[in-house]
Amino acid sequence: MKEIIKDQLIWWRFKKEISKCDFIVNTYNANKQTKIKNSVCVLPAAGPGSLGDEAMLRGMKSFFDKQGVNIYPIGFFEDQHWPFLNQKIGILPRTIDDWKVFVLKLLQFDELYINGADVMDGGYGLKVVEARLFLAYIASELGIKVVITGFSFSNKAPKVLSKLYSVLGNNVRFCVRDPFSAKRFSNLTGKRAKQVADLAFMMPVKMSDFKNKHMFDWCEKSRKSNKNIFGINLCAHTLSGNRQNITLESIELFLAIYEEGLAKFLSENENTSLVFIPHDLRGIFNDLNLALILKAKLVDRFGMERFNVLEIGCCADEIKATVSKLDYVFSGRMHLAIAAIGAMTPVACVTYQGKFEGLYDFIGLKKSLLIQNNQFNAESLYHVLCDLKENRDVYKGVLLSSYDRVQSYSNMNL
Repeated sequence: MKEIIKDQLIWWRFKKEISKCDFIVNTYNANKQTKIKNSVCVLPAAGPGSLGDEAMLRGMKSFFDKQGVNIYPIGFFEDQHWPFLNQKIGILPRTIDDWKVFVLKLLQFDELYINGADVMDGGYGLKVVEARLFLAYIASELGIKVVITGFSFSNKAPKVLSKLYSVLGNNVRFCVRDPFSAKRFSNLTGKRAKQVADLAFMMPVKMSDFKNKHMFDWCEKSRKSNKNIFGINLCAHTLSGNRQNITLESIELFLAIYEEGLAKFLSENENTSLVFIPHDLRGIFNDLNLALILKAKLVDRFGMERFNVLEIGCCADEIKATVSKLDYVFSGRMHLAIAAIGAMTPVACVTYQGKFEGLYDFIGLKKSLLIQNNQFNAESLYHVLCDLKENRDVYKGVLLSSYDRVQSYSNMNL
């Protein structure tokens, strides 16, 4: 009963805010703003800092560059910028007065893309979804083409989303990035969605000016010594999607699982070297800090020469170039898995939020390569690494055969 009342209150508040949007639409609908030619506007999934979100933007840029189209982002705060895109047009409004100014900037575009990624199912809070639905509603009512690009939709999405999404008309296009998400989204909201593949699949591999050139040299040296090289990403997300719930004690247990599982695998495979690949550098328990702690533990047991870490912060396309040099990858982050798949490097994952299964189903990789986060332990890690090593060529064949289809589905976002 409490949940029903809470959802009703959320819905009433949301409708009240939407009614304020109608005033803005009616005020500015007749405004004939000068358009910026050959340009589109995009709201990223998050601010700068996440290489996964950067990979999606670089995928978009690769597509639109071929069309001669420029991308203008919307920021979340004044100090945010994306060096590889044009200057942002402004920040996402938070008040009606902010909207009155922002709408004039929005009217310069015929197309708006809202990168959905992991945020459209309420996994990062309902306010995050509401802000994007406000933007989609206003833009579509002003006659702007609106596309919410490939997003995942969890089986734990709050039921109140069915009401919140109802404010958007049929002129807003929804793209979901796996078949499971498509079914969940349709069942909950009643909206039709186009199944696509993640935008990041369109991101090209970086070809020069590497910040971590030493890594490529190290991989080449290891290869000449007949070493097997695999990459690994440690992600605290697999402990909890809410960073405030992650404690020092839980991190210690988390690292102990990795240490035990990797130690067993490395002991049995002396010709194997390991590269730690951080994919998000935000927060104290970020991927790099976890990698450096675990590397130190393993170096004490196996020596320095078998390990390396991408310590210098780099762009998402350099990460993709790195994984293209590896034999296989184990990841705690979805977009590192996407980078590996796009580079045709076999990858296994520890999952969270139910967002990996649909990707693997779409690609054609078996789901035994996925470890549910509540079943993640040293033994499950060891077994999936053995599977990757023994069946590497089989999985590489699957990725090669699915490559063209994946690229085609990724293009469907745009």
